Amino acid sequence: MHDDQPNIPSKKVLEYIYQTNIDRYEEVLEEFKRHTTELLKASSLQVSLKARVKSFDSYYRKYLKRLQENGYAADAVKLHDLLGVRIVCPFIEDLEQVKRVLRERFEIVETEEKNYEQTFKEFGYRSTHIIVKLPFQTDIRFPLPEEPVCEIQLRTLLQDAWAEVEHELIYKSEFTPFDEALKRKLAALNATLTLSDIIFQEIRN
Repeated sequence: MHDDQPNIPSKKVLEYIYQTNIDRYEEVLEEFKRHTTELLKASSLQVSLKARVKSFDSYYRKYLKRLQENGYAADAVKLHDLLGVRIVCPFIEDLEQVKRVLRERFEIVETEEKNYEQTFKEFGYRSTHIIVKLPFQTDIRFPLPEEPVCEIQLRTLLQDAWAEVEHELIYKSEFTPFDEALKRKLAALNATLTLSDIIFQEIRN
């Protein structure tokens, strides 16, 4: 792909827009993180929150992928994970309580259960992804080129640990484990973490 192809916005133009708004993206994300933390604490939920604005390189790669999927119709490309918050919970039952608070307090755009339909032989991490509209008056306090949304990733501690390792080992290094023995080891590790989550919950109960 090249910048001079029809219907593909210039990378330089997109980067200029991104860099022009990055400070405001970070402001609005920090405000949203603070607001969400207060809501969860008020519900007696002991969780940790991490927030990040997607880097321009990651944003641009995903933009090009979505552009291709949409037949190079730039107006149809909507990226919902430029702003991201990860909520990490100690126990499985906390996940449902956090989801309840989010549904009650925010306008949900989309919910996706990542990897919950995989077989026991597969080894991707489990995670709930919830896209929410930001609840405050961003047009006044945080002027941005479009109405911002935020992707919330919701995981247990063990799911988050697995995701971090998988990201470094497989995604970030573009490593694909074709060896069957290695696949079985990864699947066994994932199953062990899943079982550990269940046992921790049973002990808590």
